[in-house]
Amino acid sequence: MRFFGNVDRKGYEALDTEDSSEANVPPPPYSAAERDEEASAPSSTDLRKDYQSFDDYQPSPPPPSSSQYPYHQQQQQKRVPDAAVSSSSSPTGPESKVQQPAHSGIFMGAGGPSWGKKPGASSGGHGNDNDLGWGRRQRCGRGRRNGRPCYIRSFCQKLKDPRRRNIILAGFVSGVLFFMFLTRFIFPALWHSGDHCFRDGSAIWDALPEQITFADAVRVNINGGVAGGKIQLKHSTTQEGIVSTRVNVAPNELMKQMQYSLDRVGGETQLSIDLPQHGGSHFFTCVYVDMQIYIPIDAISVSVSTTNMEIVADEELLAESLQLQTSNARIKLDGGWRGEKVKLQTKNAALDIRGSSSSLHAKDSIDLQTSNGAIRLDGADTITGAIRLTSSNGRIATRDTHAASLLDVSTSNARVTLERTTAPTVVARTSNGRVALKHVTADDSLVVQTSNGSIRAQVEGSEHVQATFQSSNGKIRVNMPRQFIGPFKVISSSAKVAVSGNDVTLESDRPYEKIGYRTSKEAEGFVNIHTSNSRAKLIF
Repeated sequence: MRFFGNVDRKGYEALDTEDSSEANVPPPPYSAAERDEEASAPSSTDLRKDYQSFDDYQPSPPPPSSSQYPYHQQQQQKRVPDAAVSSSSSPTGPESKVQQPAHSGIFMGAGGPSWGKKPGASSGGHGNDNDLGWGRRQRCGRGRRNGRPCYIRSFCQKLKDPRRRNIILAGFVSGVLFFMFLTRFIFPALWHSGDHCFRDGSAIWDALPEQITFADAVRVNINGGVAGGKIQLKHSTTQEGIVSTRVNVAPNELMKQMQYSLDRVGGETQLSIDLPQHGGSHFFTCVYVDMQIYIPIDAISVSVSTTNMEIVADEELLAESLQLQTSNARIKLDGGWRGEKVKLQTKNAALDIRGSSSSLHAKDSIDLQTSNGAIRLDGADTITGAIRLTSSNGRIATRDTHAASLLDVSTSNARVTLERTTAPTVVARTSNGRVALKHVTADDSLVVQTSNGSIRAQVEGSEHVQATFQSSNGKIRVNMPRQFIGPFKVISSSAKVAVSGNDVTLESDRPYEKIGYRTSKEAEGFVNIHTSNSRAKLIF
């Protein structure tokens, strides 16, 4: 017998005596210890052949029974290296077959082998131990399990616990009550509607006179909870004014908590209506007020104060003093007004005075105020006083406005637009919004300020106007009148600025700073433009 390599002759002679059929089998290239060591783990080359990267697969523990998961059993047989499986032709004989332990460090799952993992251990956060029968708590992942989304099944399981079921029920009831509180007490206009007061079961409050007359001055105060309504201001053709009121109430028992007072003080008729607050002894309550006020020709004063009621006027009103106040509802004057002074005030709603004949003509002053609402004014003028438009979180737009002394426009988080306006002093302020001035004439002073918004102004008027434009994080473009005379300054913190026009002299010509004068340095007027993080341009 010939031998290959450096092999022990005695070992093969012993094998020849035991089994002559295996005499021509070549010797193994390694010892039994090395064979057992390699059988315990496949080489990295074999693993990389099945998986391009070790991080691409998510291994799972092996199934408890190969009969239930034949696929996993096949995967396990495929993953064990060939060197670990012995046959009858092996020199070691059939008694020395290498058997793969059930958990010898290689665990097979749907994702591939897992090295060094114990049964039930987490395998990267994507496996599910409970699905393979290891008794771990199942984590609800994405997708559907057993025909239902995991979050629905998890929620149903929580409902089986009486303690959790009571907590969830208490949270749901608390949320419903909190929503009803918000809509009923904080935003009552969203809770109630006028239709509720006209349904079956509502009644008319007959204790209040249907008509109340006054001479030349009237004051109406509606206090308490009002679900809704409307106050209409109309022009009277007689020398006597009339207040006509209709109040719908539901339920009827609410009338016991309602009262009114009617007084005449110094020629002024004062009507006060006191209504119960929302809630009271009845949770679902409603009070709807419909009122018409006919203003006589020579009226001195008209004052109205209410909540949750719209105030409108379709005809031109004549009154020396007009004061209208409401909340959660708009004030709209389509017919205009003439008199000494006017003040319109609301909250969470708009002030709307626009149209071909909706101008406000005041001898003294015009004051419009709102919050969380817009102001639209088309046509207004004063003889001696100022015009003030104030809002917050609402846009302000006015045109054809002429103030005798001051035009002050102020808002926040919204845009300001002035078109064809004239005043000795014009002030326009806002924040987080842009400012647009079109054909604005300011004889003495012009101040425009904003933040996080652009400024675009076309200024007309005096040659000695003192104009200041200031913004942050917004572009500024200003067109000054051609007859302007005086110094100017255009500065930006981190962007280029430019100045163009005739008769312009630059004393400082830097990319971020332009300082100089036009025609004369000693004139009374000046232009200051300052912005940050944006460009600015001045045109004469």
